[in-house]
Amino acid sequence: MKKHQTILNTENIGKYLQDSNIVKQKNILRIEEIREYTNVNYVYEVLLRSRKKIYLKQAFDYVKIAPRFSAPLDRQFYEYKSLLWFSNYWKGIIPEVIIYDHWNEIIVMSEAGKNFKILAAEFKDSRLHFEILPILAKLTAKIHAKTFDTSFMIRPAKENQEHIDFIVKFRLEGSRALEMKATEALFLESLKCRTAILYGDFAAKNILVGPSAKVAIVDFQNVVRFDPAFDLGYLLAHWYLEINTETSEKIITLESKRFLKNYTREFWQHKSVRVSAMNDIISRTYKYIGAIMLHRLSGEGRNPNYLARKSENSLIEIARGLLNNQRNN
Repeated sequence: MKKHQTILNTENIGKYLQDSNIVKQKNILRIEEIREYTNVNYVYEVLLRSRKKIYLKQAFDYVKIAPRFSAPLDRQFYEYKSLLWFSNYWKGIIPEVIIYDHWNEIIVMSEAGKNFKILAAEFKDSRLHFEILPILAKLTAKIHAKTFDTSFMIRPAKENQEHIDFIVKFRLEGSRALEMKATEALFLESLKCRTAILYGDFAAKNILVGPSAKVAIVDFQNVVRFDPAFDLGYLLAHWYLEINTETSEKIITLESKRFLKNYTREFWQHKSVRVSAMNDIISRTYKYIGAIMLHRLSGEGRNPNYLARKSENSLIEIARGLLNNQRNN
C-alpha cells in the first residue's frame, strides 16, 4: 500500500490549497465532501469567495464504499493524463487540471459546469434530457474517429489490457451470469475488432446537464483503448434502463437511433471507414446496451434504483433481446 503524505479531509484542505499556492485560506467560504455518486475516490468541493468552485479528488488503492476491494492506484495518473489529452477536443466541457500531486494522488480541478445538474439525479425525477444526445454523439464520434485504428495510447499496452480486464469485464459480470454464451461472444468480438480511445465511463452520474442543452463530463479514470461500441452501448444503456412503458420504449429506441445516426455522420467527417465496418460497430453497440442492462438489473451494478427493478421481466427481456440481436433496432 502506498503511504500518502497527506490524507485530505475538510479540516486540512484549506491549508493544503494554501501550501500548494492555489488559493489562500481566507478566500475559502466552504469545504464539503461529495458523498453522493462517488463510489471509488474521495472528492471534495471548495467554494471560494469569488463564488467559483474547485474540486479535489484523492485516490487510494481501494474502493471508497467497499475498502475490501482493491483498485489500481495508477488510475489517478491516467485521469490526469486523460484530462490533458481530452482538453484538446472537449475544451470547455471537462474539468481543467490545476495541479496533479503524485505523492498524495490528488488532482485539483476547476468546476466543469457552473450550476449544472447530475444526469443521474435528473433521471430520478424522470427528466431524461434527450436534447443532449446529439451533443454526446458528436463528442464521442470525434474522439473515436481521431484515434480509430491508430497506435495512440493513453495507457501503455500492458496497463491498457489490465484496465480492459478490470473495467470492461467487471461491467459484464451480471450479463455473463444471465447470458454467458452471448456475453462471451460479444467480448471476443471486441477483442478482435479495430479499436479507438474511449472515454470509458458514460454513466449518468458522470454527465452534467446545463441550460440550453449544454453538457459537461467528469471522471476520466477509465479512459481506455477498446471497441468503440462499448462506449456507445454503455452510454445508451442508461437511457434504456429508464424504460417503464411501451411508449417510453418507443421514444428511447427512436432517440437511440438518432444518436447513432449523428455519431456515424460525425465519425465520417473525421475518418473514412467502410460502411460495413460502421455497421459492425452499431451492431455491437446494441449488444452492449443489452449486456450493460443485464449487468445493472442483475444487481451487479450496485445502483439501488436498478436493484429495486431487477424483477421487471419485461426490461430483462428487452436486454436479452438486444444482446442476442433478436430485436428490430
